[in-house]
Amino acid sequence: MARLNCGAGERLYGYTAAEVTGVALISLLPIYERPSLQAVLEAAREGKMIDCETIERLHKMGSKLSVGVRRQAMRDGPGIITGILEIGRATRQKTQDTPSETQLRLLVEQMPVLLWTTDQSLRITSNWGSGLQHSDVHAGDLVGRTVSEYLKCRDTNAGPIAHHYAALRGESAHFEYKRQGRILDIHLDPLRAPSGETIGCIGVGLDITVRKQSEELE
Repeated sequence: MARLNCGAGERLYGYTAAEVTGVALISLLPIYERPSLQAVLEAAREGKMIDCETIERLHKMGSKLSVGVRRQAMRDGPGIITGILEIGRATRQKTQDTPSETQLRLLVEQMPVLLWTTDQSLRITSNWGSGLQHSDVHAGDLVGRTVSEYLKCRDTNAGPIAHHYAALRGESAHFEYKRQGRILDIHLDPLRAPSGETIGCIGVGLDITVRKQSEELE
């Protein structure tokens, strides 16, 4: 049985090295990809290698990834294949969206808000929306940065950082946050895997500066 032992699993699949090491590789495959894995293993038993291909894998959050893999046979002294070293890299190959998926994607991309998700280390895994007013943040710009890096704040007890940690504990939060002269209305919730496990945070921020200024003038 093929098992995982990879430190890069966190970046590609959303798992930490500790979570993924020793786990059966088949757990990362959609059911229709399992026969192809079996074919790779059968070929290896016969001393042959399927060196490279593009396949689909599953992210920890349940989304599908298109992954280009390169394989190298691991052999013993007599030259018999005893294992397979597989290196995977996400590709930009996309399958065609369904009409409902296209509509949802266009809606999210054009909403005048900032939406984001994080992993359990509060590293931003996605950000969507047309951005906040007077902000140059666009879809995907924040991916790979931690919330602390984006906010330029390392105090885990500071308002927005503390609320993110609370979301990891399963608590929702709704608060106002001032940043660069703007007032943001923030909603934070736990981000859960299909199994119900909390795997990060999901947040949405709306610029309410103009509304607040209007309320102060009344």
